[in-house]
Amino acid sequence: MTFRDVDFGPTAGGSFWQTCPLVALFDPSVAYVWEQNFFEAPDTTNTFTVVEDAGAAGTDAIQDTLGGVYKHFCDGDDNDEAYLISKGEHWKIAAGKSLWFEARVAIVEGNINDANAGFGLSDAAGANMLVDNGAGPAASYDGFSFWKIENSLDMNFETSNAATQTGGSLSTNHTSGTFANYGCWVKTESASDTVAVCTPYINGTAGTARNLTIAGLEEMHFWIGVKSDGNAEESFLIDYVKIVQIR
Repeated sequence: MTFRDVDFGPTAGGSFWQTCPLVALFDPSVAYVWEQNFFEAPDTTNTFTVVEDAGAAGTDAIQDTLGGVYKHFCDGDDNDEAYLISKGEHWKIAAGKSLWFEARVAIVEGNINDANAGFGLSDAAGANMLVDNGAGPAASYDGFSFWKIENSLDMNFETSNAATQTGGSLSTNHTSGTFANYGCWVKTESASDTVAVCTPYINGTAGTARNLTIAGLEEMHFWIGVKSDGNAEESFLIDYVKIVQIR
């Protein structure tokens, strides 16, 4: 099930979602879809958990713009952090259960390039998902992450099975306050697979694929967060997140 709309369809190879079959998007017996568009403030009763240090002066709020955009701040003390995390661990990378993840995100630098920031899927989402002093994502978790560290604008990607982590720079700098579409296609099409192939995308362009050993992986939350290096409050903007996984 595929088509190309000459008016609204992307150029060939120009969309991360071209890797996802339409039947997965439309038939709930084939796959399940979790999509948040942030038309209202995140529902922290049923859908999300906020984990953060107190004291941020910035106001967490839906922005006055089209399409639904939410902005969230961390306090500006050194290593103070703030995360928005899905309450449920709705996803697990398993053999024959391909997954498509995309988040439209902007990181707003409080001071030039000092933000620590990241987002992705993790079984260990919570405080210190971003390690202190610009050390990137946690040293042990199951899932994958996009992230940047203080004193750099470079975006990175990694896969993680507990403490076995593979990844590196995407050779792409983010621009403070400017949205980009970050996607990951976790490909495993056979129930006998022992490895999932995880391909990161930025604005529809594929980066280097990473192999992720499936054995031992646990269920995962969606997470997004920022951490300060002590020079300023940091913040993230999120337009949407959409995750599709074969049932």
